[in-house]
Amino acid sequence: MKMNPKKMTKEKNKENEGGFTLIEMVLVATLIAILSTLAIASMSQARNKTVETGAATGLKAIASAQEMYWMDNGRFAFGFSALARTYLPRAYSTDAVRGDFVKNYSLQWVRGGGGGPRPPIRNFSVQSYTVFAIPNNPDLKTFVITEDGQVQIARTLTQWSVY
Repeated sequence: MKMNPKKMTKEKNKENEGGFTLIEMVLVATLIAILSTLAIASMSQARNKTVETGAATGLKAIASAQEMYWMDNGRFAFGFSALARTYLPRAYSTDAVRGDFVKNYSLQWVRGGGGGPRPPIRNFSVQSYTVFAIPNNPDLKTFVITEDGQVQIARTLTQWSVY
């Protein structure tokens, strides 16, 4: 049996056409790396937004608790402990004991009208309040809530804008 040289050449070419070149593999790997970088950045932004929303929600819960405290006592509470016992939902009260009321943030209570932090004093009449949620991560926004009950973004400790 004689072999046809033209037929052998065609079969060899078919075998060579089945693989990928090195350039094609590098391009695909580069494309996958770019897409995964974009996806990771997007997920990081979504995580930050979720954490920030949690902080804003926590501050709104404080504002609601302050309103209830005002109705009962004729003044606002200064500090978290007076609110956590009675005026905040149980889920928040449990976390408050551990200091985790607002995840990834620390709360700073400031006496209304400035003047800096002041320790809670029994029967101290507080007519206004300011609570800052200061992030533990510098990529997150700082939030503030005052007696008007509106969560705002704090640019500095004296300037803030609507959230």
